Amino acid sequence: MISLAGRDILHSWSKFVLTGVGLGLLIGVTLTMTGVYRGMVDDARMLLANSRADLWVVQQDTQGPYAESSSLRDDTVRSILGLTGVAQAANVTYFTMQVRSGARDVRAMVVGFEPGQPGAPGFLVAGRHVTRSHYEAVADVATGFSLGERIRIRRHDYTVVGLTRRMVSSGGDPMVFIPLKDAQEAQFLKDNDAILNERERTAANPVFNRPGVPGLLEAVQASQASSRSVNAVLVQVQPGFSAEAVAEPIRRWKHLEAYTREQMEEILVAKLIATSARQIAMFLVILAVVSAAIVAFIIYTMTLGKIREIAVLKLIGTRNRTIAGMILQQALGLGLIGFVVAAPGIRIEGLRKRYGEGDTAVDALKGVDMVVAPGEVVGLIGPSGSGKSTLLKCLGAVIEPTAGRMILGNETIYDDGWKIPDLRALRRDRIGFVFQAPYLIPFLDVTDNVALLPMLAGRPNGQARQRAVELLGALDVAHRARAQPVELSGGEQQRVSIARALANRPPVILADEPTAPLDSERALAVMRILNQMAVQYHTAIIVVTHDEKIIPTFKRLYHIRDGKTYEEAGQGLVL
Repeated sequence: MISLAGRDILHSWSKFVLTGVGLGLLIGVTLTMTGVYRGMVDDARMLLANSRADLWVVQQDTQGPYAESSSLRDDTVRSILGLTGVAQAANVTYFTMQVRSGARDVRAMVVGFEPGQPGAPGFLVAGRHVTRSHYEAVADVATGFSLGERIRIRRHDYTVVGLTRRMVSSGGDPMVFIPLKDAQEAQFLKDNDAILNERERTAANPVFNRPGVPGLLEAVQASQASSRSVNAVLVQVQPGFSAEAVAEPIRRWKHLEAYTREQMEEILVAKLIATSARQIAMFLVILAVVSAAIVAFIIYTMTLGKIREIAVLKLIGTRNRTIAGMILQQALGLGLIGFVVAAPGIRIEGLRKRYGEGDTAVDALKGVDMVVAPGEVVGLIGPSGSGKSTLLKCLGAVIEPTAGRMILGNETIYDDGWKIPDLRALRRDRIGFVFQAPYLIPFLDVTDNVALLPMLAGRPNGQARQRAVELLGALDVAHRARAQPVELSGGEQQRVSIARALANRPPVILADEPTAPLDSERALAVMRILNQMAVQYHTAIIVVTHDEKIIPTFKRLYHIRDGKTYEEAGQGLVL
């Protein structure tokens, strides 16, 4: 039986493919809007995680320092430290302002903190922590500030001594951390002219300027030049104590409210982000309706374009069911092309991995979410022991996760259990690996090292070697095709290993510290190649790295901490 839909598609394949690509872009916009909302939620959760607090103590009848204004006396922390179950407690201030650097202003959230206490920046990507009590700052890289740069906050200049990453407010403003006393002065004190006017008014008030009470006027004026207010007290509870149990006595105090992390997340996500969520949801509904209308119009116009052919088919006795089936198959084909164009290279949802059982169990991954699109190179960074290696092994089907879902291309490969019967074939055909060392097989020449994977997949030797030569040419090592691995330089060996990873056209490549042994020039060259190959072969590439030389090259980064991933925008340095 002739496939009428297939023959018609082949007859006008260019129009059909271009229509499918356009539909895919429309679907991609819909998925992007969903990603925007998930990014906002992720930023809110990251804000709470970076504070390293279990409780937020704020002014009564307020919803905390991130949602609305809160003011406490800074000696409140002493009473909180005396409570049973409290391990650490520290004052913090938060306020958003324009931070000036030279001729430019940067909108940032300025955070006043106490070094080594909850609320301090947890990790640095460059420089050092604040060590002086005044006029030093740590800034998020998203501010664009550099080490040693002088920035102005209110009346004083600060030197940027450290850079951190992924420290943003609920509104997306990058954070600048300064000593608590400086932040109190910047937030709560008036400018010099206002202070002088206030002193003159106080001196003119006979209540404060009594001849028989020496020192009263000076004490009152001194109080006008200092601030004892903070926005919140961040509390860490001792192991074995619940945050709710520690919060209960605080709530009974006058003028205070205490929120657990779960309650703060509810405030940020359900209240602060709720309006944006409704707007995005409305946009998605409109977009879905428009998409459906466009698809219907496309099918209608494609049918009208074949009205003469359909008339001939009916005239010669073709059943209506056959003609309708042809149109339906073409519509499904358009949808498939659109979904392939819009679908991510790999999507991970709620991935968890637990080692051991019972009291000795260790959760290495605690609900990892990640999306990497075809043609994209994404960085995965984090301290040792954060779960990078475990995540890479799960993605590479080397170990089995405990729970979650992994979608590769358009196929679910793991959903609380493997959905692929042959994991060896999965690793061979659909996942490419680039290691820290090239690990080329020493007794095979360059061409056969690359052609080996297609051969193992069942391709004829000639086709496999042709594919290898094509890749070697794309990576500018075709002139070394017959050389042995020992005859190659370090950079050439790494290029050959990248060619081997691409040999079976995998939708995903996992690169584990591919630039660690290389100098700056060669490391950037490798990243340039990975970006070129990702675009050329429509491959999603995840690069696990500690290498500070290449981190600025990523447009998107996932930072993994304590078994969870947090997405952030990278610098996207042009290579």
